[in-house]
Amino acid sequence: YVRALEINPQYSHAWYNLGVAGGGEVQGQQYTKKQCYVRALEIDPRNYFVWSNLGIQGGGEVQGQQYTEKQRYVQSYVRALEFDPRNSNAWSNLGHEGGGEVQGQQYTEKQCYARALEINPQNSGAWNNLCLLYTSPSPRDS
Repeated sequence: YVRALEINPQYSHAWYNLGVAGGGEVQGQQYTKKQCYVRALEIDPRNYFVWSNLGIQGGGEVQGQQYTEKQRYVQSYVRALEFDPRNSNAWSNLGHEGGGEVQGQQYTEKQCYARALEINPQNSGAWNNLCLLYTSPSPRDS
């Protein structure tokens, strides 16, 4: 990935892959996973996989928009769903964060898991978390 980025520093997929690989040094500058994802999104903000991974890394600033600590996961998953509303993992992850607003519609935690499973009935994480809603007390239930 580093060699690809030395040849073409605007190659969004190489930045994403370098992030997945844990980051690295490009043209003498060290990049963390998060910095690689931010760089990939600055080049191509439509890559929903990168948005999901940025959420997992805690968010960051992309094109002047700060994805803050409080909003880090939710905003990243919502952004991923704006580009690909059939991203089962993003729906499941948004459910795990308690739900959120996607394209003007509010979704609860349960609705997010249900949407994830409509798209991919084999999404084991969504099944697990949906079951937890019914078997574990949650602070949201009080």
